[in-house]
Amino acid sequence: MPGRIIGISKDSNDNQALRMALQTREQHIRRDKATSNICTAQVLLSVIAGMYAVYHGQKGILNIATEVHSKARRLATALKSGGHTIVHDQFFDTIRFTPTAQSYTKIDNYNLRYFDNGDIGISLDETSTDEDLFEIAKHFNSKIQNETGFELKEVRTSEYLTHEIFNSFQSETEMMRYLKDLSQKT
Repeated sequence: MPGRIIGISKDSNDNQALRMALQTREQHIRRDKATSNICTAQVLLSVIAGMYAVYHGQKGILNIATEVHSKARRLATALKSGGHTIVHDQFFDTIRFTPTAQSYTKIDNYNLRYFDNGDIGISLDETSTDEDLFEIAKHFNSKIQNETGFELKEVRTSEYLTHEIFNSFQSETEMMRYLKDLSQKT
């Protein structure tokens, strides 16, 4: 039932504690019994991805992908020149590497993946800055070099995002109006 619920949890000292939690509507419905997408929220990520593609369009998505891949290549090149072993030859935005023993320490302010075998994973995206690359490389005793150009080895050759919708709403105002129109449809 929606409302207040008392739950059992553990505190930072691993002692059992009672806690009061507020529950919004439909949180009590089990996923397999839910009948609407709002209950399961499984469709949320696809809606976000779709609207992201609508907003950026074909050219914008290609530019973002090229920029992200370039950053990942620059960081991988720096790590490799710093003596680290890059696990995979082909990657898009995520680098997995085996660090040299002396550089295996945790790094603050970055969400890195530490594998059980000692490997480290780093994922980059369009929000990753050159400063981020320099800081990560510096932490692992490596140095970022400017890349003068590169060629994507695996480039999609088939058409994508060709519908007019992907070329219609590239400003924030146009996008908000489009989303408002969609929300008013029944």
